[in-house]
Amino acid sequence: MTNITVTIAGLEPIVNALGKIGAADWLKVLLKTSANAIKGRAGVYPQATSPRYDRGWGPVYASGKKGKKTSQNMRGQWSVTSSGLVASVENTATYSEFVIGQRQAWFHKKRGWPRIVDEVNAEAMNLSWEIDHKIESLFPK
Repeated sequence: MTNITVTIAGLEPIVNALGKIGAADWLKVLLKTSANAIKGRAGVYPQATSPRYDRGWGPVYASGKKGKKTSQNMRGQWSVTSSGLVASVENTATYSEFVIGQRQAWFHKKRGWPRIVDEVNAEAMNLSWEIDHKIESLFPK
């Protein structure tokens, strides 16, 4: 199971100041939107490279006969939750740590699977820009 938690230091004073003028609720929505963006990018399956495995099912034999259904299908194992200023992205497939997590196997990287931490880092840059842009928009020019 892969679960990523991002803590943005320094939000408390910003949230308190924005809350005084009734403008802090957008930050909760923005955090959940960012978590959904991470899920969307990390959850994209790269093109299949093996005709002997059917994603969502499991092994396929040379005869074309399918083996026992064993795939957990990572695509259906994603969830995004949020509460207050915390948003979480999780994939509950037992092997997700080796496909998209910190312990990603070299062959998954070679096949084009993103690491979720890279997607989080990319989204953090966007999130920072969105916060700055919103704060600047509150002040008349």
